[in-house]
Amino acid sequence: EWVVQPYNCVTAINIEVVQIRRDWDSDLLQLLDYLGPLYFPCVHSLRFSVSLEVAGNGHLLGTLNVLARSWAIQELVISDPDSEDSYYVDNITVTAICRLLVSLGDKLKTLSLGYFCEVPGAVLDVIVQHCPNITNLLPNSSFADDVDMDRYLEACVRCKHLEVLDIGKNYGLVWDDSLVASAMQQLGSLKAFLCDDDQCQTFQAAAACLTHCPLIENINLKGLLLCTIDRSAAGGARSSLQLMCKGAQVDSEAF
Repeated sequence: EWVVQPYNCVTAINIEVVQIRRDWDSDLLQLLDYLGPLYFPCVHSLRFSVSLEVAGNGHLLGTLNVLARSWAIQELVISDPDSEDSYYVDNITVTAICRLLVSLGDKLKTLSLGYFCEVPGAVLDVIVQHCPNITNLLPNSSFADDVDMDRYLEACVRCKHLEVLDIGKNYGLVWDDSLVASAMQQLGSLKAFLCDDDQCQTFQAAAACLTHCPLIENINLKGLLLCTIDRSAAGGARSSLQLMCKGAQVDSEAF
């Protein structure tokens, strides 16, 4: 009798699709659907590196929706590191993305849809409702006209386990120091606050982060401030602070 020996140590699968065929999604589904439950039952990370043609052909999200039922996926990344092109979201794609998010559910912690731009507010709403354990809300994304900084931050606040606020890489959001500072009061689980797009103008948001986010470890606001905090198991902390202003740098250390 043939006995399957599962590879419980395999927790991540990276897939690269470089050429499209009419039945590629069917073949991929059959392969992963067979191998997944039998050989790799502990997979929780899926990373797809695909061409723009594959990302936009309408089948990829359907394939992922099926896989989401086979594995407890905590991390899902769709990207192509060799291309800066993006696929514009249409109504059909929005429906497919939302269906996928519902299937991924509360096990999902990291989601990056780097290929898709003009992401509408409906996707944010589904994430907040069905993926409450998300730790980073759509990094490297660009949003449609119905998503402004206020709406994005509101969604972040509703994600009670958010660990990373990376605004500089979310294109189309216009920075507002006071809005970000206000949101910090409700982001108690935050560990990293990042902006590399020269948008931040004052220290207001950073000060609010240090005041209201007890778990914060890294603040990196390009051209303005860099702060790292090392926390010991005993509860102590040591921080380094680097201020940048008109090319000059002032370094300091505290406890």
